Amino acid sequence: MKALKDCRLKLQELYTNIILGDPRYCAENNPEQNLWKTAYHQLIESLRKKMEDNPANTESLKEHLLSIIEEGIEFLKIC
Repeated sequence: MKALKDCRLKLQELYTNIILGDPRYCAENNPEQNLWKTAYHQLIESLRKKMEDNPANTESLKEHLLSIIEEGIEFLKIC
């Protein structure tokens, strides 16, 4: 999970550079939406599914889910 988080944070850093560096491109192409879907939304949905399929692990999955959501919110504050 650490490697996945590191990858998300690196993507977030790259997208932040794009967003802050080229506002016109952002207005036309919505890179923040692409990052959200790629790095956060799909993972959040996957964790929700795992929680439904395996209620015994709900608490640990819920903690992980909340951590990912918080990361995403911090990114969206930049946008």
